[in-house]
Amino acid sequence: NSFNTQNREIVAGVVAPRAAVTHQLAAGITVNSNFPGNQLVFNNRGMLNPPTGTVTIQHTNGLSRQIVVSIVGSSRIQ
Repeated sequence: NSFNTQNREIVAGVVAPRAAVTHQLAAGITVNSNFPGNQLVFNNRGMLNPPTGTVTIQHTNGLSRQIVVSIVGSSRIQ
């Protein structure tokens, strides 16, 4: 399994996406979220859009963790 990250850069007032980077996960680990399109999107002020969501990281052995992300970009691990 893998997940992608992508940054955006503002040049002369124009937003330009940078190349996406793929990160490989260890065998048996999956990542799921309840964000639209499984994408966490932050605005230029660092605020989350949509306002809140959860990312779940799970191993095939049954262990899992949830990362809850709030509108202001802070997160907590449960």
